[in-house]
Amino acid sequence: MARGVTAHVVPDAQPGDEVILSVPMTAPATIDGKPTAYSSLWRMQDDRGAFFGDPIWAKITTTPGVGTPGVGTPGGATPGGATAGVVAVDGPLSVGTALSRLVNDPSAWYSQLDARWAKVAVGNGQQRIESWGCLMTCMAMAMSAYGLRLTPLELNDKLKAQGDNGFRGSNVQFIGPTYVLAGLRQGANLRSYESPALDATTWTGEDPLARIDRNLAAGAIVLAQVDTRPNDGLYNSNIEQHWVILVKRTPAGEDYLILDPVVPPDQVRDQPRSLMLKYGDRKPNRSNDDNLRQAIKSTLVYYM
Repeated sequence: MARGVTAHVVPDAQPGDEVILSVPMTAPATIDGKPTAYSSLWRMQDDRGAFFGDPIWAKITTTPGVGTPGVGTPGGATPGGATAGVVAVDGPLSVGTALSRLVNDPSAWYSQLDARWAKVAVGNGQQRIESWGCLMTCMAMAMSAYGLRLTPLELNDKLKAQGDNGFRGSNVQFIGPTYVLAGLRQGANLRSYESPALDATTWTGEDPLARIDRNLAAGAIVLAQVDTRPNDGLYNSNIEQHWVILVKRTPAGEDYLILDPVVPPDQVRDQPRSLMLKYGDRKPNRSNDDNLRQAIKSTLVYYM
């Protein structure tokens, strides 16, 4: 669509300035005379090559040309013999992303309590999916969102086939899904505070909520580690750890909506639900961000 041009120079601007960026594009021809979807994705890049900001995208569907050949008006044929049937240009990547596919497909929402797999052992240990399978169930939802439809039971078998890259006893490995689905990548399991340190987490100094919001805006799947007993004044990850999928921050910024793998099977579609209502301990003397950081112990991002 961008005629093979892979980069465009952004004009100089001072902080707060607005500039218009323009990328010439041509609608490609249809394939086999059938409506064909095309998309073009762009990111900002600094002088050292590091990407930043939200993705910008254009998505069209070309259809067999009609009207006057060579006229690129809406509904008319382009020189390539195709028309732009649907054109969408937006800010944050929001349509057709893994997150939007998951949010709009309740058939890919799973409960670890489902009788079809609840009593199955997790990995190579003695724990059962109903009591120890929250993270793996979230991973199954994530992989389904990225195009590989797997139930927790099916993912359990595929991860077992990966040896130590899939499981260590009953503990599923964060990296495991990337061995099952080609192209899938795992971001760091970033904890919300530098101290205290939590097992298998990292601290980079990055604002954890900004990271969550940026990845949600980009349509990635964000898993959050939460405390099943938020009001007891401590967090023992060995007995209180639980994982959910974050899907949206509420407009006022005081909460996230979640898909929770521990809901009963007959309530799976009664989602998304409030993170703070179940896993938060809201204090009026703390800011919204502080309350959320207290509730979210760490976040794990999967992206393509």
